[in-house]
Amino acid sequence: MLTSLFCAALAFALLFPNTQAGRWLRGLLIDLPARHLAKLTLPRILCGVIVFAAIAGLIAFAKYDGLFVVAQSVPDTIIWFTAFDVATYVDVIGLLLLMAATIRMRAALRASCAVAARSWRWLMHCAKQLQSSRLRVTERGRRTNKTAPPPSDEDDRGWFALA
Repeated sequence: MLTSLFCAALAFALLFPNTQAGRWLRGLLIDLPARHLAKLTLPRILCGVIVFAAIAGLIAFAKYDGLFVVAQSVPDTIIWFTAFDVATYVDVIGLLLLMAATIRMRAALRASCAVAARSWRWLMHCAKQLQSSRLRVTERGRRTNKTAPPPSDEDDRGWFALA
């Protein structure tokens, strides 16, 4: 009976596509399943085939008892596969966030190394300026003391003067 109603609705959607009921039935029975089938990927199809093969093997092995066991476990299995997909998405998002953080940390490290190098060059420049200003001061000091004082008699003793 249900199959007859489905076939009648599908025939109505195909034979009378310009009516309001025909457009609604076409959207519900043809367009919506086509959109969902277009979203299927090869891994999901393979996963579905593996699940159905496992269910068929269990039913063939355990006959009617296997059917009851499978019927009881189908909702949990569907939820598990949904959770697996969500966990995969979360893992991928976490991996992308870690990669972005790594890139940012490398950029920050390079920037801090550049600042440190510039600071070191500036410090060396300041040290050279300070050294050259000290040399100028000592050169000026030498210019003022053009004459050396006469040697004293104590200087003639040499290193014995310390004893």
